[in-house]
Amino acid sequence: MDSVFQQNVTFNNRIILDQGLSGNTDILSTTTQLTLSYDDNNYTYFYTDANGDLTIIASGGDINFDNENLTTTGKITTSTFQMTTGSVADYTLVSDASGNAAWTDISSVAGPWTLSGTNLYPDSTTYQI
Repeated sequence: MDSVFQQNVTFNNRIILDQGLSGNTDILSTTTQLTLSYDDNNYTYFYTDANGDLTIIASGGDINFDNENLTTTGKITTSTFQMTTGSVADYTLVSDASGNAAWTDISSVAGPWTLSGTNLYPDSTTYQI
């Protein structure tokens, strides 16, 4: 390990860093490896599991990227999804050829169909098959 603690104080099993760390720091543990705390009730836990996956648990429930992008080469899995930009009740989510998503009125993408209220009708009943 290549860590240097300078003018630090230990209090209730916590190390308070006055001047930070120098070099690489490696925390080896099978449970929480890093806790960032605002106070005793507001904190964030970080840990890496045996597969190398990072878990972040924020006591407030939100993890914000401050107008930055979240990029992955894998899938994003979630139990809920909310895209608030451009949201309108009863619109549908569509994407362009690059995968950029947007909300749109279903009548603009319904193809040979017409939406009237909550009813969807074919524009023609004659099809050449």
